[in-house]
Amino acid sequence: MSDIYVPIDYSDVKNVIPQGEDIIYSTLCKGEVVELGSNKKYSWPTHLLMTNRGIAFSIPIKINYTRKQIKSMQNPPVNHYVLWENVYAIGIGQIKKNKLNVMVSSSEDKIKHNVDLYFQRHPDFESKERFGERLKQFAEKFVPFHDKIRNQFMEELYDVWRANPELTKRSKFYAIEENKRFDHVAFMWGKMDAKRVIKEANKVEKK
Repeated sequence: MSDIYVPIDYSDVKNVIPQGEDIIYSTLCKGEVVELGSNKKYSWPTHLLMTNRGIAFSIPIKINYTRKQIKSMQNPPVNHYVLWENVYAIGIGQIKKNKLNVMVSSSEDKIKHNVDLYFQRHPDFESKERFGERLKQFAEKFVPFHDKIRNQFMEELYDVWRANPELTKRSKFYAIEENKRFDHVAFMWGKMDAKRVIKEANKVEKK
């Protein structure tokens, strides 16, 4: 499965993709975040690359970091690589106004805000008609692929809670370094279902 709609070398985003991974999708996007509390909206153009394991894109430094962080960090990264596990399931595959939205969930050590990536076309490489067609094709190809990954990811989160129900408390959960791989959307939605999962696990243990 390879869909290259702008050249892979269109930007330096490819540099954050782990060695050995094959790029299967290349497109332009409009990145967008809404700042919690102030509801300020920020948007920017970005190159988006996808592999079988994750996606790579850019976020401007001033959007992703505070002034204090920028001063304390040497060359804070602009390009980011995120595993498919941390792409929010409900965001992927939504087609509105000829734009397809992919939502990347924020994680504590990488991305400050939830990021919406809206597919866009480059007029030099793609017609409006072809763009509309490939949005539908993307949803058909990637939604089942992504759902399978995300469902497995959530089961791993439930396994953590089955083993230790106390970790449904956010402060205790994220105090463990290994648990930071679970994004905040997974934690929030998973916690809503955690009581049922833990109850079922206890029933099995009593048998």
